[in-house]
Amino acid sequence: MDGEPRDVQVPDIMDQAAVEQLRDHVKSVMNTFRRERNEAKEQANTLRSNNREMQRQMDMLNQHIQLLTDENEELRSSYASVIESTSNHSALVSELNVLKAANILQGETVNTVTDQLEEQTMQMVQLQNIIEHLHQLVGQHERQIETQQAKLEAQQAQSKQQQAQIEHQQKMIETLRSTRRPLPSTSSSISLAGRDSQHFNLRDSGENSEHPSSPNPRPVPSTSRPLPSVQYGGTVGRSANLAQKMAEQNKEEVPAGSPNRRASSPHSTLRSEEEAIAKFENNEQLMASARASLNRRESTGHQNDHGSDSPPSPVVKAYKPPSKGGSFALTRSLSNMPSSSPPSTPPPNIPSPTPSTTSQPPEQEEQLLLITNAEGNKEVKGGTISKLVEKLTPSEGIVDTEYLNAFFLTYRSFATGEQVLTLLLKRYDDDTDQIIRIRVVDVLRRWLTDYYLDFAENPILMEQVKQFADTNVTKHHVEILASINKCISNQDRRGEVWAEVPMPTPIVPKSSNMIDFDPVELARQMCLQDFSLLVKIKQIELLRKPRPNLDFMIKRFNAVSNWIATQVVQTENLSLRFKLVKHCIKVAKELQNLGNFNGVMQIMSGLQSAAVHRLYKTWDKIAKSRYQEEMEALKSLTSTKDNYNQYRQALKNHPSPSIPFVGVALTDLTFIEDGMKNEIDGKKGLINFQKRKKMSMVVDTIVNCQLTPYRFVSEKTIQAALENCQSLTQSLMWQQSLKCEPRQEK
Repeated sequence: MDGEPRDVQVPDIMDQAAVEQLRDHVKSVMNTFRRERNEAKEQANTLRSNNREMQRQMDMLNQHIQLLTDENEELRSSYASVIESTSNHSALVSELNVLKAANILQGETVNTVTDQLEEQTMQMVQLQNIIEHLHQLVGQHERQIETQQAKLEAQQAQSKQQQAQIEHQQKMIETLRSTRRPLPSTSSSISLAGRDSQHFNLRDSGENSEHPSSPNPRPVPSTSRPLPSVQYGGTVGRSANLAQKMAEQNKEEVPAGSPNRRASSPHSTLRSEEEAIAKFENNEQLMASARASLNRRESTGHQNDHGSDSPPSPVVKAYKPPSKGGSFALTRSLSNMPSSSPPSTPPPNIPSPTPSTTSQPPEQEEQLLLITNAEGNKEVKGGTISKLVEKLTPSEGIVDTEYLNAFFLTYRSFATGEQVLTLLLKRYDDDTDQIIRIRVVDVLRRWLTDYYLDFAENPILMEQVKQFADTNVTKHHVEILASINKCISNQDRRGEVWAEVPMPTPIVPKSSNMIDFDPVELARQMCLQDFSLLVKIKQIELLRKPRPNLDFMIKRFNAVSNWIATQVVQTENLSLRFKLVKHCIKVAKELQNLGNFNGVMQIMSGLQSAAVHRLYKTWDKIAKSRYQEEMEALKSLTSTKDNYNQYRQALKNHPSPSIPFVGVALTDLTFIEDGMKNEIDGKKGLINFQKRKKMSMVVDTIVNCQLTPYRFVSEKTIQAALENCQSLTQSLMWQQSLKCEPRQEK
């Protein structure tokens, strides 16, 4: 029965010991698998080392051959120059020099223009990518606007229908007031139930009125036809129904001499009439309030927040007149008040009202907006802070993990940790439902486990959680409480993996020169350095400033890129420079295999810098070698075409560990921040959670890569070179590039 208490089913909590045992078993299986995989990798590395040794010897032989060939070419060139200088006349030689000087000037001009055109072309490509992304955002906004306009038109049509109903009801009341006459001696008194009543009681006050205690209840004959009974929804409908019932009672005529008729003094008749007039006036006030609410909804274009195709019926709040003699108050939500059965046929010239489809209270409907996603599921579009926090711990259904992660990733953009924690603890204290309380504690556990920096950096927040864990959690939550206390005491464990996984032995270089660094080992050391920078980036740094760790990683990216370019342009010998560029391509390919896409971008940025890109002789040699194909593949991987599509797919498909290129994530966040509003249009104070969800998806690409580190041994010589990475300025690099390969003479 409704009045009886119901048992609340509390879900069983898995034994912590069983969980730990299962975790240890999974851990041992994974360790065995990783051990076998690393053994296979060691064997492969041994084979690679042998191949590299053979390749190194072949490269040395090729280098000696190339040196001899270059010397031979230089001797031949010198011999031809001597013969040419001795055979030509001095006048012809001087004229030739003049022509050469003119050609050199023209060649420098052409090369300068060519370099400028190349830079402008790269800028145009970037601008085109930005424009394409903006077009996509504009298309999405246009589709949203079209949908909102269609909903607004439907709501305006419904508002006009409601307005017509209100006007008709107003005419009915005016008609009743104009035809009002003194009440008969058998006047009916109208009694209104107390404050908690959900409907009006209209009963006859005669001595022999029908009552269960009356032995012979007799109906009162009616000599006039009563008004037809019409049922309307909402506040306006109840006002019209009340007026209609009053009119029916006032028009009842009881024959003289009837047993049910009794004498009534003029004072009682006047008092009854004054009560009826007061109730009519209150009904008019209710209708005025409803009409004003409809006008406001029509002007602001209220959106349908329930994901249905048809617009919702307007919600009219209860009107509460001042507390004076003869007045009354409506405090209950009218959507919960019972209504009488609808009439069999509506009166003529009165359109049937559209029934309300609202399934939740008006206050919640105004504070939490839901939409239907592509899969047909409901998801949060926006809401106030309190409603967004309440959504974390629903009373029914399952907890939306995706929503929970998006909330805790981005809540700092619209609230503080203290605000969120206060609302969670308030929900725990205000609601006695054990399911909700368990979910509040579980949300706190996840918050502490996955976003512990919020508490590590805020002692006040941590102290509040400790007090809650010590005092407020009941015995039903002992295991979750233990998890909370364990999370509070844990330190930063990001980037830790099982120590049982063996690490490969580092390849010690022969010298501190980059050309002597083994490509595989250089790629490993770059992974260690880049991951140490990535793991320090806090989630909030991706969303707002200050961001010291993120800025430092960007600074290191530029430093390594300039170091690569400096190493190339400082190698003046063509053969050695060709070998160094091949070396960089090998390192970039190895970084791609290891999943360090940040390192790949660093090397490609250095190789594609203006000072290195113009070294046509060097790139001609690359084009004639087997490394041209690998270079083209790396260019495609780092290309901005289709908004870095190839890079995004490679990062998505690569297993952990991996290091993303943070520049793409920052670009995505900038587009979201500039292209989407913080609050929902026309809903002041309602946070646009769809914007936060998109931002959390971008932040997730960085956070997920922070969880698993690389298992390599640090090599001090290579690490020292990467830490120092001295480089030239852009102008000095350009001058050194011209020194290596002067501009071609036209």
